[in-house]
Amino acid sequence: MLVVIVSDYAEVTGGAAKVAIASARGLAERGIRVLFVCALSPVSPRLDHPLIEVHCLGLQEVWSRRNRLGAAVAAIWNRQAARGLDQLLRQVDPARTVVHFHQWTKALSPSVIWATRNSGLPCLISMHDYFLACPNGNYFIFSHKQPCTYRPMSLACLCVDCDSRSYAHKSVRLVRQAALQRAAGHRQATNGLAVIHVSAFARSVAEPLLPRAWRHFVVPNPVDVAMRPRVRVGGNRDFVFVGRFTPEKQAGLFAEAARCARVPATFLGDGPEAQTIRAVYPDARILPWGDRQTVDRLLEGARALVFPSSWYETSGLVVAEALARGVPTIVSRVTAAQDLITDGVNGLLCPPDDLPALVSRLELLKPDDVAERMGRHAFEMYWKAPLSESAHIDRLLTAYDAVLDRVGSAAAKDHEP
Repeated sequence: MLVVIVSDYAEVTGGAAKVAIASARGLAERGIRVLFVCALSPVSPRLDHPLIEVHCLGLQEVWSRRNRLGAAVAAIWNRQAARGLDQLLRQVDPARTVVHFHQWTKALSPSVIWATRNSGLPCLISMHDYFLACPNGNYFIFSHKQPCTYRPMSLACLCVDCDSRSYAHKSVRLVRQAALQRAAGHRQATNGLAVIHVSAFARSVAEPLLPRAWRHFVVPNPVDVAMRPRVRVGGNRDFVFVGRFTPEKQAGLFAEAARCARVPATFLGDGPEAQTIRAVYPDARILPWGDRQTVDRLLEGARALVFPSSWYETSGLVVAEALARGVPTIVSRVTAAQDLITDGVNGLLCPPDDLPALVSRLELLKPDDVAERMGRHAFEMYWKAPLSESAHIDRLLTAYDAVLDRVGSAAAKDHEP
């Protein structure tokens, strides 16, 4: 089998690139050849393996171009990317090759999906976000600060100013979405395209928005964490937040809730709501982004992790990392991280954008014995079924075999007398 992994980036710039690189390495260590096609350099050292061939198309991020019109055109349909991928795919053996997309919105554009479908090779697309269905990628109305309920590309969708930047930016994304629908064959009864959802929750949100003919698999992202002694959270006091300080992540809401509940709060990250956090809760501690060890140190001193996001987050790796250390979490019910929580056992579920409810969840974890009990359950439940790289590769191979078998069956049927 040859797996062609397509990603804007070949270094870790975010969750999607991290998973693409980890899966390439994991597949290679199972003896499977990987062709890693990226738009941009540099290349992660993790891709240095005898069974991994890296091919960089030498593109640039579309919105880094000085010519804004040229940037918009490249975002909608990057001809250079399509030509480059098409040339590579013409050289592979079609019998046992699958093409797996992880990220294509920063430099590659929908043109690469068209190039893959045009090649006749089976195509899988991981939905680390909602760009495959939604023009702004989040299925969230930023102007209203709430999840979207409109059908993507409907009249209501076209009219609402939902983009995090501006309606002008959304206009480009609307045109790109139309190009994507054409490239992916939204209106065709059958086309062999498959979607990999990174959580059951994300599948429940996205599947109704996508063509019925598409196949769906759930493959959780791997969590790069080793089993270590459980954090004794009963002796800790800090409630912690890790992530971007943006309205949809609700960092400001957590700051206000922590002040009302009179609990110490620590924020790790950055973003436009930093000043809001300082204004709402002057005693909060704000730490800048750091490396993996920075997160580990933060969790070592944590009473609980708070994940109050108000958008349909597809994953929530920091929640899994906290549970793996025995740190209970307070999780919004509209995020995929809810899949990891048994309410009142290893953490607490909370409705989104609800200050009184969040305050009450913080207060529930004030007693040392309650926090310690939930922390113990968090640790035990996570390690019964860890989200390991090995489990991730097992699920990927199941999905790859399924799409290859389907293509093989279709080819055999075509050759029947």
